[in-house]
Amino acid sequence: MMAEKTKINWCDATFNPWEGCSRVSPACDNCYAARELKRFGKNCFGSHSRRMMAESNWKKPLAWNRKAQREGRRISVFCGSHCDVFEDLDDLHEPRERLWDLILDTPNLDWLLLTKRPENIGHLIRHPALARYPHHDDWKLNNLFLGVTAETQYWLNCRMPLLAKWNKVPLFLSLEPLLESVDLGPWLMPDRCQSDNGSGDRCTMKAGHPGNHRVLEPTGGWRETDLKPQDSLIAGVMKEYRETGIIAVLYYETEKANLRLGYQWCELGWNLEDNDLINRFDMAIGGKLYKKYRIYEMKI
Repeated sequence: MMAEKTKINWCDATFNPWEGCSRVSPACDNCYAARELKRFGKNCFGSHSRRMMAESNWKKPLAWNRKAQREGRRISVFCGSHCDVFEDLDDLHEPRERLWDLILDTPNLDWLLLTKRPENIGHLIRHPALARYPHHDDWKLNNLFLGVTAETQYWLNCRMPLLAKWNKVPLFLSLEPLLESVDLGPWLMPDRCQSDNGSGDRCTMKAGHPGNHRVLEPTGGWRETDLKPQDSLIAGVMKEYRETGIIAVLYYETEKANLRLGYQWCELGWNLEDNDLINRFDMAIGGKLYKKYRIYEMKI
């Protein structure tokens, strides 16, 4: 099953090379895919055989790729809404190899592969264009995003270190279903930067993470920029400390940490052209205008 239109708000389309999966953790207990397919009489989960997809389904991403190229945009595809691409079963090797070819043949699509089995990524990516990584710098696949599900702190701690090995690929994390509070701090770089008021009371919270800045080449496809960007997240300053100047210290300490880690620049923010106060501040601390956006509105 696949769809060019989906209710999943972080992708444009879904694709499944097969349907069905087996339970690996508590996130599987109320699986929407198993419930949905069972309603249509498709028993392909657990010990049942996986359901292979029709040839017509395999042609859909090729049509999306042509559409994306024609419209000059990228289409994001969630691959594995009804399966786990890295489930290691003998009868899944052939469709998985075909999937790698399909991803290579659709450079205008961004493929988002979400798994609960990151331990299998290395030995199941056996395509000649892919298998050398992470042992070789010649990584051929520029439209692949890898992600894991982490429903609890235990599974976050288990899966994220395995996913992080693939650090030349854009990575993402799904916290759905979230069964308890989790601490993402260790996976934000540099480490969380907190400030206190001198007596131990936390008054600010800021975090940084590597920016995924890639550019579209004239010939099509993506390449990474030479610069190492860093995106900063300001979780906030407690109200009673907002006029103390602590925000300047917060920026200073975070960017010092970025420099230690080798980051060369950061994105200060998106400002309106007529916001003179903020624009002057950003320029005063060394910021340069590098991109403009047009925002359109209409009556509804």
